[in-house]
Amino acid sequence: MNPTLLFVLSCFLGFPSQGDLRTDSAVATQEAAQTAPKNLEASRVQLLEQAFAIASKIPTKPHIKSRCHTQEQVFVTCMELEQPELAWAFAERIDNWRKGSAFGDLALYFVENGQPEQAQVCLDKAQAVVQANTEEGESWRRDRVEAKIHSARAAMDRLSSAAAESQGVKPAAAPRNATPEEAEVQAQLATLAEVAQTADLEGTHQAMLGLVGLYERCLASPELADQVYQGMRGSWKLLPGLIRVDLAFALVEVDLRHHNQAHAQHLLEETRSMMDGMVWETRHRVPAIARLAKLRLQAGQAELAREEADGALEVYRSGRADTIDIYRTQALLPLAEVMHALGDPKAADAMYTLALNEALVNPNSRPRAQDLCAILCSMAREGYVAPEAWTQSCQAAIAALSDPW
Repeated sequence: MNPTLLFVLSCFLGFPSQGDLRTDSAVATQEAAQTAPKNLEASRVQLLEQAFAIASKIPTKPHIKSRCHTQEQVFVTCMELEQPELAWAFAERIDNWRKGSAFGDLALYFVENGQPEQAQVCLDKAQAVVQANTEEGESWRRDRVEAKIHSARAAMDRLSSAAAESQGVKPAAAPRNATPEEAEVQAQLATLAEVAQTADLEGTHQAMLGLVGLYERCLASPELADQVYQGMRGSWKLLPGLIRVDLAFALVEVDLRHHNQAHAQHLLEETRSMMDGMVWETRHRVPAIARLAKLRLQAGQAELAREEADGALEVYRSGRADTIDIYRTQALLPLAEVMHALGDPKAADAMYTLALNEALVNPNSRPRAQDLCAILCSMAREGYVAPEAWTQSCQAAIAALSDPW
């Protein structure tokens, strides 16, 4: 595996470097504390099952990439909702390299939830996909799966270290989650600068996402956290605006997880200013503003959140005619989700109805299936319950999926 890509993907997937594979028992035990999957309402499970059935309607030939990518989106939603058993059942039915990626995710989930036997089964399945994926030009796919395998195995090492300490053997390194020394921060920022100069766009993006984790570790030291933030800002100038905004949102989410609302609000204002200076397509701008609105809501800025959501709708309306039909539903769903989060059922109903109508504009079943699947995943994720008339329209659209794809 390409060492540079391994480093980049390792940062993105959140596993430690070779010098930091062990933790103290308190941290490791906390990470590995077994937690039962969350109970999910039967109606939401049904939405996920229906979404996967829709994705599986897409013919393998000649649309295997679209089919498996759409199936993977349902798998990811299951993992977000902590439904590993359902996710496992879906992963088994994915045909290409994304099956290995899915089982890599499951392996890490089971390790972190104290289920090493299940984790090993998933690792074996992921490794089998890597070994079977030997075609020319497939190396980047293998690399992604191998990075996830490495991540799960590193987590296993941390658990082994905790077990060893419980028997009186001291771990070899400081806790992974401890606030890093300034020298470590500078070293990782220097590595980022090097990657930014030598890696491709995707590699630089993934390395930057890895530094989001470093930022989180530094929150106990505002000075170090600011060094990481400033370092990221200095390097992300090479990235497209959409990716810069995504990285800024990731930092805001870290602040919100740690109840640092004041700094989250500060970052949101900086991000809003950055967005105002960008020119991008409606299909990208609407979801970005909707995400900004949802983060404002989480940061305690409900009025601003509503203003952003209403503004996003106006952006969509003014740019709809210039937006290709296959992109419209995907642009609208984040807006529907934020309306639901704002506690406005009428607005949420209107947005999900509009998203469904836009999904049916294209006469081909493949883009319709992808949009219908995305809608149902969104509803399951948000816990949105649609009106009966909407459900009937959606079921009719699903039943109509057929040639031409």
